[in-house]
Amino acid sequence: NLTTNGLVWSGGADLVGTGTLTTHGTTNITGAGAGIGRNWTNDGTVNISGIGSAGFWGANNLTWTNASGGIINLSGSDPAPIYTATNTGHSLVNTGQINKNPLSGTGQTIGDANLAIINGGVGGGGINVHEGTLVIGGALTLNPTSGVFVANGATFSRPAGFINNGTLTGNGTLMVGMSANGLLNQ
Repeated sequence: NLTTNGLVWSGGADLVGTGTLTTHGTTNITGAGAGIGRNWTNDGTVNISGIGSAGFWGANNLTWTNASGGIINLSGSDPAPIYTATNTGHSLVNTGQINKNPLSGTGQTIGDANLAIINGGVGGGGINVHEGTLVIGGALTLNPTSGVFVANGATFSRPAGFINNGTLTGNGTLMVGMSANGLLNQ
């Protein structure tokens, strides 16, 4: 197991192997292709900036937990800042905050067919789109304690639709699929 008070993660370095990664403090991902190869719990701040991106790599069924109090800031230009590089069955469990910040790439996608986004649980969970478009490319679960905020002029998109048990707020645009792939608001 590896526990740090933050990292500077650049140059496409991969963290793989047995055990877990736990980050406190500030982690900066500034290079393309940082490989997530073990389960990761963050209760600090992760800044994905510049050309930075983080890809699940090297094993099946990996989980990145952004714990209550944890923050993931999408502040870079990469169109897919959180994605699957290899293998399947991955998940990003967010009970903290994920922020698509001003001056980040105009359109960004997190998640894909092999990476589900689970928002909410004990402690809440928020996805905040402050500018541009944030697309959820994989399965999306919004649990009762979670929320999505979309600022005026910004867009939150889930093309295949989703079931919402959380709260949708803001003056921005919500784009979801149509018919059976639409939004079921519970």
